[in-house]
Amino acid sequence: MSQTSKSPGKSQVGSGQVSVVVENKEDDVNFDVVELIKTVVADLMYNSFDAVRIRKGLYDLLTFRQIIVLVSAYCQIGNNVNKANRPKVIKQHPEVVTYLSKSGTTLARVGSAFAALVYHIRKNLKDKFQVRVKNCNTPFEFQDPALAPYHQDGRDFYNRFSILIGSTNSKTDYFELARANLDEHTKDFLTKSFDDVIKGIKDRTY
Repeated sequence: MSQTSKSPGKSQVGSGQVSVVVENKEDDVNFDVVELIKTVVADLMYNSFDAVRIRKGLYDLLTFRQIIVLVSAYCQIGNNVNKANRPKVIKQHPEVVTYLSKSGTTLARVGSAFAALVYHIRKNLKDKFQVRVKNCNTPFEFQDPALAPYHQDGRDFYNRFSILIGSTNSKTDYFELARANLDEHTKDFLTKSFDDVIKGIKDRTY
């Protein structure tokens, strides 16, 4: 059942000879109480990773070029967007910060949402990336948090990388959690060519 809140345009608050006129805010007048409650409750649900939903949001908020820039940046700097402007890079890319702010999410989520593109970038530009963990059973192309769950030997990279970044105290096995929720679109696009992945992003079928 829907309820509507109505209130007068202004009210007086005070005692004795002091009186303060308080103008009511616009959003305090004529709003659907039930719909507001539903909206706030839904919006504040736990935001677990959903690749399909994240891709849709990115497609709605960013251009094709901006998505490519963010995925490329993720491949090189991981989740720390500030590294795009650090002095030690060959050339700074301040637009990465702008695009990420516009996207409303993190670089890690962008990379995970488009993991098939991350795969092709790592595969084709191996000489541009440092080896994160040595003597790892996970193939180099899959040595990334966004990709490791998609490979049968991904656990080795996950365990070694967790130690490297000091993230071994969690009781949650995030690798198994990711393995149990692999994105079907990414699984499909991992079997496709680089050109097919780019086309899939451009026409939004990925």
